[in-house]
Amino acid sequence: MGKHISINYSWFVNLESIVLPSSLVGVGKGAFARCKELEEVVIEDKNESSSCLKVIDKGAFFDSGLEKIELPKSIKCIDRVAFNNCANLVSVIFKGTDDNTSSLEGIDKIYRK
Repeated sequence: MGKHISINYSWFVNLESIVLPSSLVGVGKGAFARCKELEEVVIEDKNESSSCLKVIDKGAFFDSGLEKIELPKSIKCIDRVAFNNCANLVSVIFKGTDDNTSSLEGIDKIYRK
C-alpha cells in the first residue's frame, strides 16, 4: 500500500511551499485546507512517469493560498471540491490525457503539457 497524506496541515500557518515525494499515492481530505500561506506545491515526477500520485481528495487544498500546481499524468481522481475557494489559483498544469480531466470541471484554467 502506498503513502497517503491523511492528516491536516492547516496548523502549519506559515507553510509557503511543499514538495510531495513521487512515492505519494494520495492527498487526503482537507490535508492542506486553510493553509493560507501555501502558494506552491511541487509533486516530484523526475522523468514524467515516476509519480505514483493517483488521488487528490475532497477539500485537499480548500481555501489555501495555492497559486499554481502541476499535476502528474498518474492522477486518476481529483475530487470536485479539492481546490474550492482557492482565490489565488490561476493555473493548473496537467500532464495527463483528456480522459483524466473530467474531474477537473471546477477549475477555470487547465493547461496540458
